[in-house]
Amino acid sequence: MSIEILMQQLKDLQNTDYSECLIPGATLIMERSQQIVHVVTGFLRDSHEVKKDGETVTIYVGADYAGIEEYGTETREAHPYLRPAIDEKADEACVLIGKAISAKMEEVV
Repeated sequence: MSIEILMQQLKDLQNTDYSECLIPGATLIMERSQQIVHVVTGFLRDSHEVKKDGETVTIYVGADYAGIEEYGTETREAHPYLRPAIDEKADEACVLIGKAISAKMEEVV
């Protein structure tokens, strides 16, 4: 392999958008959050979604009371679901993200 080819491959890797590689990890965490969330009507559980906007990937919880449920208030007990899901699945999510990045890199070069 020539130095020119190697340099081009490095440039291609550098200019690649890897944000989609975050989706498998975010999905894993989201699914765990849906499993452990405190369910009354199911709306909070069903309002979970992984969203990609440009280079940003977010676990979005659409229920307007999601923060109250996660953190509680002075008069309402917290029922954390997202933070525990992150704590439980962070290592596994990183493995999935790493595999997705490796696959993307192989695709590029």
